[in-house]
Amino acid sequence: MFGLGVNRLGATNQKPFSPASLFNKGEAGVWYDPSAASGSLDWRKNLLEYTESFDNPVWIKTSMSVVANQTIAPDGTQTADKCTPVGGGIHLFGLNHFIGAGNNTASVYMKKGTGRYGGIRLVNDAFGNDRYSVLIDLETGSFVSDYSTGNPPVKAYKIDDSGNGWYRLSVMLQHSTSTMNVSVFTNNDNTPAWATTALPEYTANGTDYIYAWGAQLEEASTASSYQPILSTFENAFKTAFPSHTLYQDSQGVTPVTAVGEPVGLMLDKSKGLAQGPEQVTNGDFSNGTTGWTAQTGWAIANGVATCSSGSNYLYQLTGIPANTWVTATVEITDYTSGTLRLGSTGFAPTQFFSGLGKHSITFKTWASVGGVELRSNSFVGTIDNVSVTEIQGSHATQPTSTKRPIYARHPEGGIRNLLNYTEQFDNGYWTKFAGATASGTTINLPATSDRVFSNYTPLSNTAYTYSAILSGSGTVTLQLQMGGVSSETQVTLTATPTKHSFTVTTTSAAAGFVFIRKRGSDTATTLTCDGVQLEYATEASNYQKVVTDIDVTESGVGEVYYLKFDGVDDGMSINSLTSPSTPLTALFGYSATNAESTTFRWLLDIETGRTIFGASGNTAGRVGYYDGGTAWRQIDASINADAIKVLTYDLVANNAKMRVDGTQEYSDTSYIQRSVGGLVSLFSTNAGDNQFLAGNMYQTILRAAESTDEEIAKAETYVANKTGLKAQVDGIATLDLNFGANLYTAKNSNGGVI
Repeated sequence: MFGLGVNRLGATNQKPFSPASLFNKGEAGVWYDPSAASGSLDWRKNLLEYTESFDNPVWIKTSMSVVANQTIAPDGTQTADKCTPVGGGIHLFGLNHFIGAGNNTASVYMKKGTGRYGGIRLVNDAFGNDRYSVLIDLETGSFVSDYSTGNPPVKAYKIDDSGNGWYRLSVMLQHSTSTMNVSVFTNNDNTPAWATTALPEYTANGTDYIYAWGAQLEEASTASSYQPILSTFENAFKTAFPSHTLYQDSQGVTPVTAVGEPVGLMLDKSKGLAQGPEQVTNGDFSNGTTGWTAQTGWAIANGVATCSSGSNYLYQLTGIPANTWVTATVEITDYTSGTLRLGSTGFAPTQFFSGLGKHSITFKTWASVGGVELRSNSFVGTIDNVSVTEIQGSHATQPTSTKRPIYARHPEGGIRNLLNYTEQFDNGYWTKFAGATASGTTINLPATSDRVFSNYTPLSNTAYTYSAILSGSGTVTLQLQMGGVSSETQVTLTATPTKHSFTVTTTSAAAGFVFIRKRGSDTATTLTCDGVQLEYATEASNYQKVVTDIDVTESGVGEVYYLKFDGVDDGMSINSLTSPSTPLTALFGYSATNAESTTFRWLLDIETGRTIFGASGNTAGRVGYYDGGTAWRQIDASINADAIKVLTYDLVANNAKMRVDGTQEYSDTSYIQRSVGGLVSLFSTNAGDNQFLAGNMYQTILRAAESTDEEIAKAETYVANKTGLKAQVDGIATLDLNFGANLYTAKNSNGGVI
């Protein structure tokens, strides 16, 4: 027999393990995976909608006639629109969009028709306090004129010749409020008349036109490659990411697409998000009124349903079971005005929609006689392709918006940087004293005693290291004044960004400040700071960029995604999860930040049978479970309360085990198996009392079945990878080769078979 030490073994030709394989035999359970949404976060850059459909009602036409799909667009499709001014005044079509303060760029493709001049404008808020417009000659591609107001707006324009007569116009405007209006305009009298003191005005003949296509608004200083959003953003996103699992609302209308957004619905991946059979009869209306009840104002003919006015219903009963999660979809094929409410009969949640395209919601039915219901709210338009299908699995929701966890990320290994907005010194988190100003990473300190600083309250008797990545010329001072001590260092700046640091040890918890300042002997007036960091350490570590404590990244280090629960009232409920008395396998990738020495906080609480998984933060760092019939079973394993860990429960009658980071820490021969059902809660109790857990949820897997050592080892590795703890869980494996007995066994250092 030979013993060979190797890292976690596995054949290279095997498929990567997925927790979905634990449910291949139909076991009840759930798998929640916040990281599943990470691949879609950077997908959207174009903040507009219907970007090739200027005839759509979401684009406001002022003395402008638009006919869709009249010529070949720059991408070779017949999707460019004909735009004809039909009256005096401002000839434009525009769209208001809420956007963050900063540099924003709008762009559009334009081509000469019988008219010759075209332009684009950005207006900051409805009052036009900041605006910038540019007009070009579409025959020659030459700049004609521009116009701006503001104090002052930062502006730029760009004309790209895309061939075949197409030009791409773009404008950039820096603004401080949250509304942008994008306008595309033309004049068709072939004279570039331009008012220099107001917005441009033209006299239209109602005949001459230009072509337009591909509008874009993005948070950037220059226009990037065009991204089409051909319907609403939500529908375009769902088409691009049909297996998305996180939504901001409990009805599955608005997907989570950015760090910092709330999570009201988390889909269970244990059944692979499979869709059940179609529940709607005659959803395409090809069989007339078959299956449908149409109230006054609704008419079904020629394969569509049309509503002309009012607030009445079009519906059918489907007999979908109660407490079933379904996705309902409707396509609006013609739209004039009003909104259409889509939902279920039986008082299930509903959602209002307007505009062309497919619209969908996800909700739990209330009654077994429930069906699909469409109600007009002064809706005038035509619909088609109504569908209702069940989403397989048991999904977690939080209907109360103020009680939803937040989608967040941090680097593998956790957050070290204790500061926020570490590259945004213009943010209010950083106070600008006296004449100091800042824009992004640029800091201006024109006079002695000018400084940029942030408040910080430290721990007592703790070492802190402060570091900053600086460039420029002259000298500047970094200072810490907190915890009963004051220390500083003068830095000589160079053109190359250089990291500077120093360390202090506090003597108290007295609040103080983190400074970048100009002392009397300092000579720098402008410098660039590519990042500041304050950390518990005696020397500076790699820099972590912090927007806030829910959005932290580190160059060259993998990102970990999670849901952040506040411990005050955040919690989610899991629907329709039931199983008879059975073994349970539970794996949690989590951290807890408010566990108490006297009270367990709930990771998961199953009402039926009262099986509870909890965490406590006493000096031993307890974790444990309760099976509803006996005392708490717990580990006093010196686990820091806020440490990230993989916690595994293997609960089988008379043979229960608990493992922490892949190592077995507890066993129990008196475990009594319980059923699963009733109200199941995540990061709170099923009663919704004060036992809320503050912390991060990286992965949750619950399987109502016994798992083999191999399944547990693979699942632990998966969860460890998703929480950034792979090294702690994998450990070192030993390969035992017994050629005489033909035994080849690989075991991890934690005892599990690999």
